[in-house]
Order: sequence, then C-alpha cells, then structure tokens
Amino acid sequence: MSELAIAVLIGVAFGFALERAGLGDARKLAGQFYFTDFTVLKVMFSAIVTAMLGVYWLSRAGVIDLASLYVPETFLLPQLAGGAIFGLGFVIAGLCPGTSCVAAATGRGDGVFVMLGMFAGVLGTGLAFPAIQSFYESTPRGSLTLPQLLGVPYGAVVLAIVAVALIAFAFLTPRPVGAIRRGLAAVAIIAGLLAAAPHREPREITATELATWIHDRKPGLRIVDLRPEEDYATLHVPRSERGPLDSVKAETLVVIANGKAHVPSDAYVLRGGIQSWVDEILSPPKSTELTRYFGGIPRGAAKPTTATMVRRRGC
Repeated sequence: MSELAIAVLIGVAFGFALERAGLGDARKLAGQFYFTDFTVLKVMFSAIVTAMLGVYWLSRAGVIDLASLYVPETFLLPQLAGGAIFGLGFVIAGLCPGTSCVAAATGRGDGVFVMLGMFAGVLGTGLAFPAIQSFYESTPRGSLTLPQLLGVPYGAVVLAIVAVALIAFAFLTPRPVGAIRRGLAAVAIIAGLLAAAPHREPREITATELATWIHDRKPGLRIVDLRPEEDYATLHVPRSERGPLDSVKAETLVVIANGKAHVPSDAYVLRGGIQSWVDEILSPPKSTELTRYFGGIPRGAAKPTTATMVRRRGC
C-alpha cells in the first residue's frame, strides 16, 4: 500500500507540474509541431537533464544501482511504426496520454475525448494482438542504451545531452535570463563536464557474452555471485559460486551483484545483474541456441516459475 501511495503522489505531482507548465492546453502542445511554441521542448529537456544528471551522480555515489533500473527492450520496426502512429495522433489531438489526463482533470472536453480514444485504441490493439503479434515481436535488439549503441562512456553521453539542451535553451530564449536560471545552467555544465572526466569504471559483460563463454567452456573462467544466499539459491548463473571476492584467483573473473560492487580492475561485472540473464538467456523474445542450451523458454511460450528456473541446466 505504501508503494501505491507513493505512485499516486508522484502521479499527482507530475500532473500538477504539467498543468503549471501549461501542457494541459492542446494549442500550446500543438504549437511545438508548427514551430510557434517551444514550451514542450523546454519542459521535457529540463526534466531529461535533471533526471539524467541525478541518476548518473547518485549511481557514482553508490546510492542507486544503474543495473537495477529497468530499460525497455528495443523492437526496431514495431516501435518505429508505433512512434509514427503516436506522432500522428499527437498532431491531430494536440495531446499525449499524460497531458490528456491533465486536460481531462481540469475539465477540458478535448482531454476527455482524447482519453476515451486512447482507451479505445488500447482495447482494439488488445483484441487484434494475435494477428499482429509476429510483427510486434519482430526485429528485437535487446535493452539498448546510448552508451552501448555508440560505444562511448556513459559520462560522455551525459555531457553531450547537457550541451545540446543548453544550446537549444539559448537559441529558444532570446531575452536575458535571470540569475537563478544562469546558476542552474552553470550547475548543469559543471556536472556534465565532471561526468565526462576520465575515471575508472568496471568492465562490463552482457549476459549473452557470458553465456557464450560458459557454452564454449572458456578456460580460466570463474563467476562469483555476491548476492545474498537466498537470492543465489532461487536463481543463479551456471558455474557461478557465491562470494566473497577475497583471494579469488582467475584468468577471467566475472562478478554478479545486486548493486555497485568493488571489483578488481581486471574483472568483469555482469551488466544488468541476474535480471539480464533472465531477459537475454532464460526468457528472451525468441529462442536462440543459447536459450535452448540453458533450458530457457522464449517469452510468451510459457510462464516459467521460480522452481523451473532453479532446475535449469547448471543452475
């Protein structure tokens, strides 16, 4: 109940912020597409930069674990099609799902009708899902992030997005800004520059790469799991052993942890933790040779239970 209450409070705060920014007004939102009003870009870019810097520095401080954050999987073609449909609907209605809720809550009729259309679309898609499921699950690319896709450090991506945001704000705000805004911009610049400064990050390995090493019986491989014993007993990677790391000697060392772990400089950390092993190997969108080797079940084929996952090959 506490989690539900927190979710409600966050939703109310989000709706309040959208309304205060004027984003419950369809004309203001539609102005973005006609290059007459850039409120949407300013508000959303501000939110993106604030959240991105906050998450990055909280992870550097060890307060949160980036690997535990859920990253939706990429399905290239269906998401491109969905984005096109969403964009067309946004232009026609002038509202998106979140702003339509705000508009409806403040008594605007267009918001009510957009919400009704949204729910009708969800219902229609659900009823038609068997016919479109193959397309819906096509072109999977896993959980992609910009640092992975571009092959650059996370801090460099943070700095680049901060720079793009501040340049956009400078062009879209011709009049002089106040001291508070200049101060916030300076904080963002400093935080972005420090994020891009060189620092040692543990090397990461994906679940697919680790599964390939296990499948190929890579010589000198040792996998150490630092999670609590009960988590390890519920599900663990084949050939892994419970920590600690003290005195572990290996030609190739891979560490699995729930949070940030201090590992030797020559060790690897499993990106995404044990959940990535489930998502990429045990329950991927489609069956692969590695999925079959480790006794996995493609997503949607069946709902694997904890008991069946524990009994899988080597677990």
